Amino acid sequence: MSFVWDKNWEIGISSIDAQHRELMDIINKLGDAMRERKAAEVVSPVLKELSNYTKKHFTFEEALMRRYGYEELESHKPYHKKFIDKLAEFQEKIDTGNIAIGVQMYNFLGDWLRGHIRGIDTKYAEVLKDKGAK
Repeated sequence: MSFVWDKNWEIGISSIDAQHRELMDIINKLGDAMRERKAAEVVSPVLKELSNYTKKHFTFEEALMRRYGYEELESHKPYHKKFIDKLAEFQEKIDTGNIAIGVQMYNFLGDWLRGHIRGIDTKYAEVLKDKGAK
């Protein structure tokens, strides 16, 4: 199963929506590889790409929140840290030879994608849009 971008994923801030779409595309690389039974070949590179891109995304997102004076920025940051820590945990498993974590990783990423974008990010987006973010 791949994730398909549609309006339901949009939070209404174009720069963040574009980054979320890129995150979805990266996660779909893992799903595609699993369907093609090539997960072992791509798990580590996809995880590294996801980790690098996510760090950039979270930095951008937090800067945007800061710029618009989002009062709950400090309570939002732990969500980002928890995700980065989980990616590091997956990377550690891969580095110690456990490349069979593709399904577990894909399920986690899918749950995170749905919960983070459609839940947590929607909350801050409404506040930022009210303050002029587009």
